[in-house]
Amino acid sequence: MTEPELFTIDLDDDERELMVQGLSEYFKSAKSGIPLLVLLFRVSGAEEFQALVWRLLEAVDNKEPLSPFDWSRALLLTEIAWASDLVGSGIEFAKIRSDEEVMPLLRSIQYQVVFPGGRSTLLHDNANQVEESSGPNPMTEPELVAIDLTDEERSLMLQGLNEYGGPVPREVPSLLAPLLGLSTIDEFWTLQERLIIGIGAKAPLSDLDWARAVFLTEISWASDVIGSGIDFKTSVRDENAAPLMRSIQRKVSTHERFVLLRDNARKIASQ
Repeated sequence: MTEPELFTIDLDDDERELMVQGLSEYFKSAKSGIPLLVLLFRVSGAEEFQALVWRLLEAVDNKEPLSPFDWSRALLLTEIAWASDLVGSGIEFAKIRSDEEVMPLLRSIQYQVVFPGGRSTLLHDNANQVEESSGPNPMTEPELVAIDLTDEERSLMLQGLNEYGGPVPREVPSLLAPLLGLSTIDEFWTLQERLIIGIGAKAPLSDLDWARAVFLTEISWASDVIGSGIDFKTSVRDENAAPLMRSIQRKVSTHERFVLLRDNARKIASQ
């Protein structure tokens, strides 16, 4: 196999520091999300995942060249560490560096890392993927829970969920489906429709579906690798989206909902 070409990206000191901090979170408050991320990064477990993160962290910190695939992974891990309160550090990250400081730095990194090579497809080519269709998975009907979102918060979630049918790269549903406890792409689209209808109608959802809805919104808003990212801010400006997202996370993100997300993903992974 031909070795990939390595190249450097001329990040400024603040951008580099942000990526190093984001990657370091997987040894701290984002460590709990590793069981989900091993499915996305096609590694054998937590030890291999953290070895990968450490290699990326050292390379970025020391201004060393990386392959296009590794730049994509380093950026995605930074995006998740900052934006996701379920799988990354989220609100804890914002206590260290304000969202107002992080957002322009992250968007600048995204322009430099993602745009030159269209690298979202690299994750698709190198990650576990689900099939187009399979038989239904019977489930016990869960208890439904209502959450009092404001109209603006609800609108942000609907925008985030709708992005998967538009600017989000077409290969992403097959990447994210296992993390959501789904076996097929068809199940992903069924879930997306159910979440859009339920949130739009202010209907109660299961705890698992609330976790899924928040995670999908976090990704479509913040990530330019597997989300809408830079395109998202043309619909909702970052300075408006960030405080809304943090408010949603405070209302919806709980340890119990994270455990549901994690354990359902594990069931899919063990099949």
